[in-house]
Amino acid sequence: MDALSLANYSVHSLALDATGRYVSLSGKKGLFLVDLHNLSAPKQLYSHLTNTTSYPLDWNPSKNSLLASSFGNDVLLWDIHNATDPFLKFEVSQGEKKCIGLTWSGFEENTLATGSDSCINIWDLRDPRKKKITLRAWGVSEVAQVLWNRKNSYLIASTHENEVRIWDTRRPAAPTAF
Repeated sequence: MDALSLANYSVHSLALDATGRYVSLSGKKGLFLVDLHNLSAPKQLYSHLTNTTSYPLDWNPSKNSLLASSFGNDVLLWDIHNATDPFLKFEVSQGEKKCIGLTWSGFEENTLATGSDSCINIWDLRDPRKKKITLRAWGVSEVAQVLWNRKNSYLIASTHENEVRIWDTRRPAAPTAF
């Protein structure tokens, strides 16, 4: 089996696409793509130098070539078959900290959730200028991760330091479980 050395890439986040062919890698030097059928050097999609250790990545489960990544409080969407530039870039929100987590809905191919500060923002990417829903976790630390439920299209989970919250997007005022 071939191996690929990533010693010079300082990788902190990775995500595997639904086909099992592509791995995206994020770290201090940028965003990279590895074709597991051809283990040559990773293709660099985005270049930056930073001390931040982790940027979230997630592949769209419905559109296999679509990758979401973040850099600061910008969300970048990539089509890996035409990955010279992100095809969509939008700001999570004015005044909020960087995007800590992101996750695609497994039910709606244009729906993406992002976590920053103590908010989970749900976006319809056909019009990313406005949020579809905002879930606010009052009185807890910032969102560490967000994840859609793969069985129920209305449920999303968020982690906050030592707490997990389950949200029903039909009732966004408060989580349904702690």
